Amino acid sequence: MLKKILLVLLAMSMAGVIVAQPRFNRHSSSRASKRGDNISLYSIDGGKMLYNVSEDIGVQTGSAIDALRNAPGVEVDAEGNISYRGGAAVDIWINDKPLHLKAEALKQYLKSFPAAMLQRIEVIARPTAKYHTQNSVINIVTNAKVMNDQLLCLGLNANSRPQIGPWVDYMLANDNMRFNIFLSGVYVRYNSEANSNSRLLAPDNTLSSIISTEDRIRNHTWSGNFGVDFDYYLNSTTTLSFWLWAAASHDSCATSSLTERAESISSPGSYLYKDNFRNGNSLTDAAFGVRLEKKFDNLGGMFSIDYSGTLMRNYLYDTDRRKYDSLTSLNFNRNIVTRNPSQWHGITADLALPYGDYGEINFGLRGSLAPEQKDVEATRKNKIDSLRSYSFTNGTRELSLYAGTVYRVDDFTLSASLSMDNAWYNLDYADADSGDVKKHYLTFCPTIHVSYNSSSTDIFTFSYTHYVVPPTAAQLTRFTVYGYDGYTTGNPSLSNGHANNFELGWNRNLDEFGNIGFNAWFNSDLDRTGTLTDVAYCDRFGRIVAFDQSANIGTARQGGIALNATLRPLDFMRIRFYANLYDDFYSVQYRPGSWQESERICYSLQFNFWMKVLENTPISWFDGLQFFVNAVYRSRTQTPLAEADPYFAFDCGFSTDLYERRLSLFLNVNDLFGTVHTKINGINPYNPFVSENTTESRYIGLGLTLRLGDTGTDSRRSHGRKRTRRRR
Repeated sequence: MLKKILLVLLAMSMAGVIVAQPRFNRHSSSRASKRGDNISLYSIDGGKMLYNVSEDIGVQTGSAIDALRNAPGVEVDAEGNISYRGGAAVDIWINDKPLHLKAEALKQYLKSFPAAMLQRIEVIARPTAKYHTQNSVINIVTNAKVMNDQLLCLGLNANSRPQIGPWVDYMLANDNMRFNIFLSGVYVRYNSEANSNSRLLAPDNTLSSIISTEDRIRNHTWSGNFGVDFDYYLNSTTTLSFWLWAAASHDSCATSSLTERAESISSPGSYLYKDNFRNGNSLTDAAFGVRLEKKFDNLGGMFSIDYSGTLMRNYLYDTDRRKYDSLTSLNFNRNIVTRNPSQWHGITADLALPYGDYGEINFGLRGSLAPEQKDVEATRKNKIDSLRSYSFTNGTRELSLYAGTVYRVDDFTLSASLSMDNAWYNLDYADADSGDVKKHYLTFCPTIHVSYNSSSTDIFTFSYTHYVVPPTAAQLTRFTVYGYDGYTTGNPSLSNGHANNFELGWNRNLDEFGNIGFNAWFNSDLDRTGTLTDVAYCDRFGRIVAFDQSANIGTARQGGIALNATLRPLDFMRIRFYANLYDDFYSVQYRPGSWQESERICYSLQFNFWMKVLENTPISWFDGLQFFVNAVYRSRTQTPLAEADPYFAFDCGFSTDLYERRLSLFLNVNDLFGTVHTKINGINPYNPFVSENTTESRYIGLGLTLRLGDTGTDSRRSHGRKRTRRRR
């Protein structure tokens, strides 16, 4: 295993030596490179890795999801789920403001938002305290180059799944304001298949049951998105901003399931039954806010205060018709309706005070309130199922304070911060005192970032962050939630989890030839909070079943190295390669006194190729064809007591711009080889299982974008036009 690691590291190092040969100019790293009037595609600014989308003509006709696939360290799977290097959770921001859209609403919004409207994507792997999050942050900055003009974009995206999604975006800007409004709708239908095989072992390791299930699933989704972003410049130092992002969606799913269960202990025998599930989820979600920003001087002094909030209303219904092959007395009809309205309101104040040309100190305060209510009403044969019906209210309050400093001397920049975070939980279950939770957690989190720009424009960065991760109210409750064939419960004795993250990076812009960067990173978790699956005899079911319980499951660590290289060997060609190799280790307690450890070498590879052809033709309204190929491979990965099979996807297509980019067209083939599927292997000694899911991920997509108006920016962009390479 060590030999394989050394070989991969050697290959990555050799790749860095090969592409690092060309010479380049000083100070082209985090700002504009010295290749004509173009900005570097990738750059670094403090603790941010920047991907300048406006300079990447290969994604201009795509969506924000397509752009995110090219951002350093960002991983997007076939369903649009976004994570950071190694599967870490991320928070999505728009123009320095958190985008509070959840789950499907977020994915549909990003799939329909045009990449041509983006200026850059900022990837912040280790955010400082002012971001008020322990996840990595992806900040999407929309095009801010619009001055004294307006632009209307109309678009339609569709594919053969089928899916259809019209959208419209309008931008207006002048010396006094900037206004952007976005509206889209999406309908998509697709099918999938799933199967699982599991075993339940009794506490004495004797076989209790074997369960095999096959599912056929049909999915329909309707959704709409609406966004408004408005900046008004009261004067040269004061800006008033308002934003509203809203989404509404309805997902419906019909599942036909065939299950065979063989019991060995309780009621021995073989049971064959069919389930016909119908479930739906109606979600309305709105995120809004207002911000006042006042600049004191040109050195960075600034005060800002903002109020932001979210309103979410979630309505779910589930219907299950179960029919047994022979024991018809066990047949049942069940209906479950869940109403889950929730809110979040927060006020944040930030103050930055510069001290000369050397840096600044900053302070911040944030208070928030998150009331939530959930009512679950289950019926069986038109009678209330008291076992599965429950209600709760939760009022989580948080108060955070932070202080930080930034100090610059010559080519060094040092930033550090410390936050103090308070969380109060108040969870009440109606008629079930055993589930109530009243807890307070006080935590402290320091961060350090150091960067150095050498005389040769090499950029070196180092960061350290320490997070304290308290459990949530839902993890602390003793209330038991029963399903059809198992149950879930929390754990009031949970303690804080602790995480330490280190990162060391190097980045170099290669003038017109491209960009290359290396990152070495290490993450460790102590007393991490997670969910353990165990087995026990349950009187409610009259047999041994699996159950999930929250627990401080143990320790984990990840450490690896990542390479991100973008090459421009020719004016009409771009090649991007991203590789991530890391060691993943965990040690978890799956039962009191019983531990299991696992260590695995994991890696992921991503390749993007773009080329423009037929550019020099006598047709004045034709701007050539742009071809692209995207390939992603992820090796076998693991989570505590589970493993996921390797993942591979291959996409390709072409696009063209007509009439000086007034009209853009694209045609894509997603998952050309039909290789996208999910397979999970559970290795819990008492509940081993294998589950597979295959979705209709191979389809042909097409779309068009019509632009009306002029931002004054299109003519200044290269968009693949020929440039004269300077002699070295």
